[in-house]
Amino acid sequence: MNYIIEFLKLVYKYKDWIPKFKTKTKEIATIELLELINKNRDTHLIIDNALMKSAIDHANWMCSSGLLTHVGDLGKTHGYRTSINKYSGSYVAEYLIIYAGESDKEIVELLISTIKSNDPNVKFTKIGYGRKNKYWCFLLGK
Repeated sequence: MNYIIEFLKLVYKYKDWIPKFKTKTKEIATIELLELINKNRDTHLIIDNALMKSAIDHANWMCSSGLLTHVGDLGKTHGYRTSINKYSGSYVAEYLIIYAGESDKEIVELLISTIKSNDPNVKFTKIGYGRKNKYWCFLLGK
């Protein structure tokens, strides 16, 4: 239990560093979105910095290029993008969503249903995500 308290102290200390995503209705912090995602899962995900950086970079690229695609800048896939950001897990899946709605709950429902239909038996433990305008990139790993 002490590790949770220590984690929360760190989150508060560095709260200005936590990425925030603007929605039409409010600014949602990374931790808030993670809580919404974990509410819908049996096993909770934790944020992985390498996955987070890879997802944010890819969301930015998709927005600037106007393309929703797994193949990004210079023809690189999510496997390459996560490896250059030093992801050390054994498996990564990438989920891309175009969503310009107003509900944070709806984007989470879209993500959960996509995971269930594509990777129902994978026990993901880590997550990273990024959003630029309507382009969302979620990377889940284990």
